Amino acid sequence: MSKNVSNYKSLFRFAFIPTGVIDHVRKTYKIDDILSYLQFSFEKNKNANRIIEEDDRAYFNTGITNAKGDIIYAYFILNVNKRQKWVLKYLGTAEELNIEHTIETPVCTFEDYNRDFFDFAFAHNDKYQLLLNEFEDLHAAREYIRNVFRYSYQLGYIVYENDQAIFNTGIQKNTNEFFYAVFSKNKSEKPEWYLNGFFTNPIGFTVLPDYYGNIQTSSHLSAITSSTEIPDGTTLLVTAINVEYEALKNVLKDNNLDYVERVNDSVGNREFSYLYIEKLNTVALLSGQSFECFIPIVQAILSFKPHHAVLSGIAFSFDVKRAPLNSIIVSKTVWDYESAKINDNIVNQRGNKIPASLTLRQLFRKELERGMLVKHGDFASGMKIVNSQEYRESITQYQPEVLAGDQEGYFFAHICNEFRVQWIVVKTISDYGADKTDDVQTIAAYSALRYVVKGLMELNN
Repeated sequence: MSKNVSNYKSLFRFAFIPTGVIDHVRKTYKIDDILSYLQFSFEKNKNANRIIEEDDRAYFNTGITNAKGDIIYAYFILNVNKRQKWVLKYLGTAEELNIEHTIETPVCTFEDYNRDFFDFAFAHNDKYQLLLNEFEDLHAAREYIRNVFRYSYQLGYIVYENDQAIFNTGIQKNTNEFFYAVFSKNKSEKPEWYLNGFFTNPIGFTVLPDYYGNIQTSSHLSAITSSTEIPDGTTLLVTAINVEYEALKNVLKDNNLDYVERVNDSVGNREFSYLYIEKLNTVALLSGQSFECFIPIVQAILSFKPHHAVLSGIAFSFDVKRAPLNSIIVSKTVWDYESAKINDNIVNQRGNKIPASLTLRQLFRKELERGMLVKHGDFASGMKIVNSQEYRESITQYQPEVLAGDQEGYFFAHICNEFRVQWIVVKTISDYGADKTDDVQTIAAYSALRYVVKGLMELNN
């Protein structure tokens, strides 16, 4: 069975959410949990086809009302930066936003958002017997399930199929099997669902949900929460784009490595996402592409004070034979190919060439990944997405030995050098810098991040 992906970040894929707007709404409506609620409300409206998208604006009924009882709408305008189609502009009434085509009936409210497990389902005490080996008593088991339900419900980790519902409790029978809470429609009017029990191999579902990630279980069922302290001296692992960041999460799951994900931290005027992987003592950052990566990486270094830093994901090749598709390239150096002095008919390259950490080069050796082609070579880095054979070949005129190229490597290397952090770039070739497609990006990103995680596991042994 395949796994369901949480809806938690659907709002962030739909629109850029400025920190300033969220802070203003939080103060105006005195709602501390406003961002999480907006994610919840957005998902409910999306599933009910209640989000109105016009040529130059979009909006939906949040379910919030002001002191006068007026309905508050989330209002979006086109995002000129194009990373997401929309940007959240304001929360206000239909009159304030000049909305004519209104949706008066909300699909959710704060009461719905804060729904309690015991309002959701009838659960007989006998159904908890399978869990009592993990808890001191029935009360502790009930409270744990109550908490897991609350976050699973709010973050979209409950799956509904054929008059059944299911969520992952996060409790593991062994390293490969989780206990799932399984429900059927209640024949009585209230509550809506009836708890059938807890099963490791539930029948009748085409997908199985992941758990939401903030409650992880151990022999003592200790919760790793968003308040977990991150010690100084971590490793910083940087991914630039979503396909790389999601590939990392899949690698961690496949290696049974727990992590905490945080998505609400502010860098400048935008939100950013990162993971903390306790067993690897690693913070993994989603930085953004090209020059956009600069501020998040600086912020992460200042916040977490890492000793080592790795940039990983996908890159393009300069040489089909020396760096073929799906080969892993470990950086010897990173060269800035953008910097130059342009005279009439003459281009004088002025980009620096920065050497990677020798210690990390020794860590990321070929023996880490058997069956894969792993090469140590030079990277060329610039802000352009190279999709031209002619332009690619023009770069090699100045550095014929270069193997791979990307958009973030030089910024990453430069920042790490400035803060005296040992660094390396490790990426898998996903294209040849011409006739680009996205066909192998997911596989290539997974390959690179799997290789890096193996190295970090060795570094922390």
